[in-house]
Amino acid sequence: MFEKIILFKLISRKNYYLPSIPGNTKLVKAQRNPTSVLMTNTVELLYPCIEKLVREIIAVNHAWKVASELFGENSPLSRSSRDLKTALQVRLLRSYAPEQVHLVLDTEAEDEELYSLKLREPIENHVYAEHLPVRVAQEVLSADEIKKFSKLQTR
Repeated sequence: MFEKIILFKLISRKNYYLPSIPGNTKLVKAQRNPTSVLMTNTVELLYPCIEKLVREIIAVNHAWKVASELFGENSPLSRSSRDLKTALQVRLLRSYAPEQVHLVLDTEAEDEELYSLKLREPIENHVYAEHLPVRVAQEVLSADEIKKFSKLQTR
């Protein structure tokens, strides 16, 4: 059974507390100071490095393609993988564009207009963090964001 640990900080006492049992509202004082471990993990989850995001986007994109081939494009797994890839790409753009990644209109796309998420520096021999359809970008990003993320910053 997985136990979800939630860190509560009581600002007035500046102590950290953990729930003793999931679902139990009784608080028990932590035996050790979990600040450094939990805060480091929290920061890594909230602000992943660009390399990790790119690896995740590439892996999820591959999983989406495989799921689409095996189960069809409209299967729940395919749609979920596609949506996760989009969410990761938006996170990458909002965290690192336009300094380390930017949107480039793919001129070789045949079926529909696509943006490529071009990396300033290759990551594990990848120059792009996959493609994002223009129609999807217009749904999940504001016009100002698209404009900002499309600008290449020079050093």
